[in-house]
Amino acid sequence: MIRMMLSAVLVLLLAGPAGAQSDPRSAYDQTPNAGIPGYNREILNGQSLDACLAACLDRDWCESVDFQRANGSCFLQPISERSSGKSLLKRNYPGHPYDHWARNHGTPTPAPAHRIVAAAPPDPVPAPPSSAPEMASGGCSWSTDFGPLDLPAHLPDDVRLGYGDEGGFILGQVFDRRVVGIWVQPRSDRMCDNARAGSRHWGQIHFDIDRPGGRLTGLWGMCDDPPNRPWRGTGTGCEAAAPPPPPRPKA
Repeated sequence: MIRMMLSAVLVLLLAGPAGAQSDPRSAYDQTPNAGIPGYNREILNGQSLDACLAACLDRDWCESVDFQRANGSCFLQPISERSSGKSLLKRNYPGHPYDHWARNHGTPTPAPAHRIVAAAPPDPVPAPPSSAPEMASGGCSWSTDFGPLDLPAHLPDDVRLGYGDEGGFILGQVFDRRVVGIWVQPRSDRMCDNARAGSRHWGQIHFDIDRPGGRLTGLWGMCDDPPNRPWRGTGTGCEAAAPPPPPRPKA
């Protein structure tokens, strides 16, 4: 009888606490090299994958996770394609830094029959979109390597210019036809040591605007690195833009 009781206790100890889940990955469906832009509700830094997934399971509102493999950034989101019924995943982030994990709530999504999954393409340079929304001011629409750019007809000395479809913006100063400043995004391929404008995903940027010719050329970098990567843009309807304002008086 004593041996039977000891055996039962040993079994309970090996089994662990009731309901404990040793592998949080079993509660998710994974989509490699993809993420959902624009829905981050909470960001945890320096996490292991399992810790990131467990953190989502601990939050009633969390439906999916984008995990940045290089630095362990964990983006918790209250939405997934499964929960919303919408097509939300972005699969062309430069460098493919994220894996997407969506909670399956105990019913994993079966893989479609005869599905061929193509390998991720090698780090493409984003091509300018074929069209961009027309800007309300000046009638000139700008498309860049990183999406449409909100560039008004007349620029003040200090500017905040929105670009892309993920909440990115540029803070800078205008010197004649050149804009010099920083770009800021909710996330990027690299997290900086310090935050600028409320984000640790930023870098230096400068570019020149040739409005009559419909061209934008410049350089950008990551964090404090000198700008050394090209940033290009094209403008449409620029010849119809209003003439520039008179020169500013010197201080």
